[in-house]
Amino acid sequence: MLEKSKIKAKHIQSYGQSEYLWIVDDVNGDGRMYCIKLWDGIEVIYNDFHCFDLPECTYTTDAYLEINHCRQGKFECPYDAHHLAYLDVGDFSVSSWLLDRGRARLSLGYYQGVEVLIDVAKASLLDIFDQFAIDINDLYRRLRLSHHLYIERANETICHLFSQMYDLPLGIRQHYLQIKVLELLLFLSQTAFEQVAENKVYYPKQVIEALERFRQEMIHDLSSRPDYNALAKKHSFSLSTVRRLFKEIYGMPLYQWYKHYRLTYSQLLLKTTDASIIEIAGKVGYTNPSKFAAAFQQETGLTPQQYRQLYAKMD
Repeated sequence: MLEKSKIKAKHIQSYGQSEYLWIVDDVNGDGRMYCIKLWDGIEVIYNDFHCFDLPECTYTTDAYLEINHCRQGKFECPYDAHHLAYLDVGDFSVSSWLLDRGRARLSLGYYQGVEVLIDVAKASLLDIFDQFAIDINDLYRRLRLSHHLYIERANETICHLFSQMYDLPLGIRQHYLQIKVLELLLFLSQTAFEQVAENKVYYPKQVIEALERFRQEMIHDLSSRPDYNALAKKHSFSLSTVRRLFKEIYGMPLYQWYKHYRLTYSQLLLKTTDASIIEIAGKVGYTNPSKFAAAFQQETGLTPQQYRQLYAKMD
């Protein structure tokens, strides 16, 4: 069903009649979606992305429901023309393809989670839902009355619903997922979507766009240390506000995030270039290669040389 989303595929690999891997094109990084067909019109998708910007999708105007659970990372999407909402670790969302998403982003540069994609017209014809009093059309109708988006914060119930959908044995995976999707849809049948405003924190789009410009300038030249105060002032923030927002949006303190980003970028350089370790250290702001090696090993558990050799063997 992913072809309906107009998400460009770099490669599609089929595994039998009911499973396929969709390797996403148009991402500055890596994006993989492993899809398992459960019934006609319903698929479970395991999303694994390592990038900041997701490809812009042109969704069909047909009725589709999309249920997402965040296992790792942080997902940013528009709530309306002036606000953004976030899906954090353990949260789940229900949305329709009529939601104007624009170009969604991954605040931390990575995201893993499970998704249930439902073609409302096809799924509403499935006899199995009648046995459990599940009305797909009513779910879709109620969601449309709630701005096409419902988000619930992580809690014990959500953990129970989704945690067992990961890392399943191959022999039982499809049938087990059918049971879990039935359980999830029964739960949603009793969920008041109109309570979305109480369940989620939204951020003004203008503020987030300014923070993103701050972030882009901060990482523009990793070889030199940024002037945080000057950058904050340039984008009409106080440094204390930037630090608070960074922790809320990007999941870690400003200075810690910057260090993490530099080391993550150094991993990319080690994998994709022939630059020496001393050169790479300089490119990410370390004038002392020994300090770079120590920070890198603390981050990854490997020295830069070991990391490069490991990925050379994998290739």
